[in-house]
Amino acid sequence: MLVDVHCHIDEYEDVKSIVKRALEHEVTVIIGVGSDPESNEAVLQAMSIAPQNIRVCIGYHPW
Repeated sequence: MLVDVHCHIDEYEDVKSIVKRALEHEVTVIIGVGSDPESNEAVLQAMSIAPQNIRVCIGYHPW
């Protein structure tokens, strides 16, 4: 099992395709990271698309 521990999944339009490609390469979990209110909301939405494969890290970048 491989885990991508830092992915800006919110920057991709087709989250299902990204998860499919990850699984093809044995990456079973993607940690989607947010850095501001908008990206935090987007990673939460991405998790709802593939909750078994996407985990969320909510954050606020200092600049």
